[in-house]
Amino acid sequence: VMAMKRGAVAVISVPTIEDTARRPWARRVEISDGPAKGWVGTDGKAFSRTSAIRGSATLNPDAAAPLFAAAGKPLAKIFAEANKTGGRPKGFDLKAKASLSFANTWKDVVSENVVAMLPGSDPKVAGEFVGMTAHLDHIGDHGKGEDKLFNGAMDNASGVATLLEVARAVVQDKPRRSVMFAALTGEEGGLIGSDYLARNPVVKGEVVGLVNFDMPVLTYKFSDVVAFGAENSTMGPVVAEAARKAGITLSPDPMPEEGLFTRSDHYRFVQQGVPAVFMMTGFAGPGEKAFRDFLKDHYHKPSDDMKLPFDWEAGALFAKVNYYTVQALANADERPKWYAGSFFGKEFAAGAAKAADPTK
Repeated sequence: VMAMKRGAVAVISVPTIEDTARRPWARRVEISDGPAKGWVGTDGKAFSRTSAIRGSATLNPDAAAPLFAAAGKPLAKIFAEANKTGGRPKGFDLKAKASLSFANTWKDVVSENVVAMLPGSDPKVAGEFVGMTAHLDHIGDHGKGEDKLFNGAMDNASGVATLLEVARAVVQDKPRRSVMFAALTGEEGGLIGSDYLARNPVVKGEVVGLVNFDMPVLTYKFSDVVAFGAENSTMGPVVAEAARKAGITLSPDPMPEEGLFTRSDHYRFVQQGVPAVFMMTGFAGPGEKAFRDFLKDHYHKPSDDMKLPFDWEAGALFAKVNYYTVQALANADERPKWYAGSFFGKEFAAGAAKAADPTK
């Protein structure tokens, strides 16, 4: 999107040292060997966020090095600068031209979002909805070995189960605000179902805050949670109080370099100006090892199945802290507000009323 805003018609990217460490080239090639996906509007036209970009490609650093060398800018030096804390290499012209060509094959697929709504009990705020989302899709039959089915037990059956349990409790409360429950399709293909729902609302009102459930790792007894996005809005203190009430602590993002706040379904609502949080089980005690072991051994692999050592008490506790969060948001006197200094609030809700950040 940034390249398009600067007038680019095509993009060629090169993974940095950190990119390659997180995702080796062989893995990058493997996951790119699949169809691009998107959604089609009621007018029959395919939606594109980057319609001006006519083509894109990713170059292996070894293949990109000669292009940079020809411009007198060794790629190793560019990487070294980019790898510094706060590093931002200056742009320059490459002394080369590139031609991209490709052919498309189109296939229409129908896949539904599943949405339910609970009307609010207070007419004054019943037109304001608190959203709850979890993606119902996974990767499917995709493997190359004997076991080819990617089951998605943790990613994201655990998230959908959490949504259902929180919904079961919220319904009994008869909250003041209305609540939207949404099991979303196409998350793995690029947050497709959430983008469609955020841009084509089905509620007769306004979604004012959202809580997302995506891949809570429930293999250990956690004592803290991380709430991505909590620092951006008045939802932060709500989550902190929910954690305290559940007998656990709220921890800061342990891996901000991953940008996880922008990588799940809630972010499509954020892009429409809606404050949101996305919780995961924390890194305290055995948490970091459990989380990293899951990523290394089971994430997006057939082994993400019911043979994993699920801790059902951890699942109940995770549902509880999310329930307390939704309950508080749905009954609060004021709707959630972005903090005045939040990048996301400035970028996506410039005209909305803001709150002062109590930490600054």
